[in-house]
Amino acid sequence: MSTGRTVFVLLILALLFPPMAFADLSAFRRDVEREESRNREAPRPQEERRADKPNHNENDNSFGNFLFQITVLAWAAHNGAVVYTGYPYALSSPGYRNFIGYDWNRWERTGDPMRRRSDETRRYWFELAGGGIASDDGSYGGFASLQGRFFPFLGPDADYRIYFDGETQLQLFTVGLDLALIQHDYFLWSIYGKGAFFRGELERNGAAFGTSLRSYIARPVSLVLRFGGISFDAIDFAQFEGRLNLHQDRWFLFGGGNLLQSSSTRLFTVETGIGLVF
Repeated sequence: MSTGRTVFVLLILALLFPPMAFADLSAFRRDVEREESRNREAPRPQEERRADKPNHNENDNSFGNFLFQITVLAWAAHNGAVVYTGYPYALSSPGYRNFIGYDWNRWERTGDPMRRRSDETRRYWFELAGGGIASDDGSYGGFASLQGRFFPFLGPDADYRIYFDGETQLQLFTVGLDLALIQHDYFLWSIYGKGAFFRGELERNGAAFGTSLRSYIARPVSLVLRFGGISFDAIDFAQFEGRLNLHQDRWFLFGGGNLLQSSSTRLFTVETGIGLVF
């Protein structure tokens, strides 16, 4: 059996037969509530008063504004020229990369080998993924996510996770937008801001924010890393996610992990599943 087929079978087995050991999601809820109680009782530091800035800082502010404007213009030119193939590793033409190309003709340049061909590239993409999750404390569940681009610089970012321990369930749902900063096959860097919601064993509303890195290294592999946080009224979580994708046409199999960590409790899951780029 080939290596690719072996990996495929192992991932499918992981989805069909999640761990049957049951954890206690109520313990996670109690840890969260204890930390929230401590945070509410802790004295809040007083806001520091802003000192009046001396006049000699006006020149610094002008230079800073100039740099900011140049950065925004460079960002707009870069992301405004980005185009995508139909899905990762769809094209093998010498003038195209693994997934991301540049239509410099938009800026009236000619002769660029990365010029857009309307039948092979486009200015949007979406990725739908889903699978099973298993935590290190024995709980299990599933998740689904939608990511992509409405435009070359902006797109949806939503994911849903549900955890079971045999008696109770906990849901975590986040939805918002992802803003591209730099886009290249080897380094696609973006930031995101989302609403975040716990439901089930916990009922909380908050916000999620962070940064995302993607890398389309070489056929058929891509990597996804996400670093961020989820903030609720009286508790904050750090969130880290890593994923390895194996692409075959529009489809891909993946495996990875997700960590949700506060100062006193954590929830770590291993995740496997299947996805579609369209």
